[in-house]
Amino acid sequence: MPVRRALFAAIACGIVASAPALAAPAASVADMARWQAQAANVSIARDTWGIPHVTGKSDADAVFGLMYAQAEDDFPRVELNYINAMGRLAEVEGERELYRDLRSPHFQDQAAMYARGQFKEVLFYPEDVARHLERRYRPGE
Repeated sequence: MPVRRALFAAIACGIVASAPALAAPAASVADMARWQAQAANVSIARDTWGIPHVTGKSDADAVFGLMYAQAEDDFPRVELNYINAMGRLAEVEGERELYRDLRSPHFQDQAAMYARGQFKEVLFYPEDVARHLERRYRPGE
């Protein structure tokens, strides 16, 4: 029994000691300065129904503002989607989400996703289709 208790104590100490390493890193000063500079380029106006109307100096600024407005409106969903994308949903939702976490790395290979997107373009665009959208927007670029 004492061996079992000592083993349990050692495992518990290991988990507690590794907890800071599992936590998300704090934002650096450079990151905070970059986000503040980007926020200065964004305007979010809400109408009488609370719908955000976002404008920005660039597309990236507008997307930043849109994500900020979404976080204001429904942060729990944004946070859960982020946790899911990191493959750590089982830590929050429990054991039933473990399989989803184990599959997650297979969906995170950016180079493979880009290659699949390029291959899909070749397969699904018949030659006689007007490619107006394709001339204006290239997936992955």
